[in-house]
Amino acid sequence: MKAESKNSKLMSGDTASPHQRISALSPASAEVFLNAFSQSGRFVLQRLGEDLKTYQAFLGCRTPAEVMQVQARYYRTAFEQYSAEASRNLGLMSGAMNGILSSSKSVFARSYDDVPL
Repeated sequence: MKAESKNSKLMSGDTASPHQRISALSPASAEVFLNAFSQSGRFVLQRLGEDLKTYQAFLGCRTPAEVMQVQARYYRTAFEQYSAEASRNLGLMSGAMNGILSSSKSVFARSYDDVPL
């Protein structure tokens, strides 16, 4: 019974790491996903740095007007950075899909011009 459950786990892929699962798709898709993960990690670290700067600026505020300026600057910067990151991710994914789809063409694919009439 133990051997049967162990084999079923191996067959279901429970022991495979996320990297192995992504690499099983294709080398091109694995590269795209790893690039996307690294870029999203970079963005999160950048945003955390911005948050720390904002908290420090809040601690230095002496009037409600200064607090409002810091808060407005924080929201404006966050909106710009999130918008830029979203467009960067969209470009990355659309380029990746174009690359994956172009590499998946069959060697037997025919163009419309080679069909005899």
